[in-house]
Amino acid sequence: MLHDLDRSNRCQGINTNGQCLRDAQPGSDYCMIHGSHKDLAAEQNKSLYQLLKVKDRARLASLSEHESIKTLRDEISIARMLIEERFNLIQNESDILTACGPLNSLLLTVERLVNSAHKLEQNLGSLLAKPSLLSLGNELVAIIIDELKNIPDYEVIVDRISNRLVQAIAKAGNSSN
Repeated sequence: MLHDLDRSNRCQGINTNGQCLRDAQPGSDYCMIHGSHKDLAAEQNKSLYQLLKVKDRARLASLSEHESIKTLRDEISIARMLIEERFNLIQNESDILTACGPLNSLLLTVERLVNSAHKLEQNLGSLLAKPSLLSLGNELVAIIIDELKNIPDYEVIVDRISNRLVQAIAKAGNSSN
């Protein structure tokens, strides 16, 4: 329901007209437009962070900042962290000789991962990531709200449009469509 502005399950997202009028998704403080993609990204990152030492989390985050091809970038970041760890273990010249084989293997792995990521980025360069599409959808809804706000019960119309936009974005890129 969009009319009760004091309801407990109202989305906590902010748009150009103030607080969002939609209902929050179950288990979230935000509607599909304002928060579901953030929750999904957080869930995906959580599984990766559980594998890492606490001291490595910040380093991984700084090495893999971009959205596109996120999991491949994470793999590249982890391989680079392993290289740094191996370099940090070198204390003398004999350690350098011992480390050459493993370091060479790690460097070749990073090179292959980087080349793969580059090819994927080139092939997908004209496509937008779903979080970017959701952000664009949110901006479109804000524009629609601004244009329709003087029409009685415009919230119902906006809600229908929002749901259709979210469904279209959710279907985008699925091969089963």
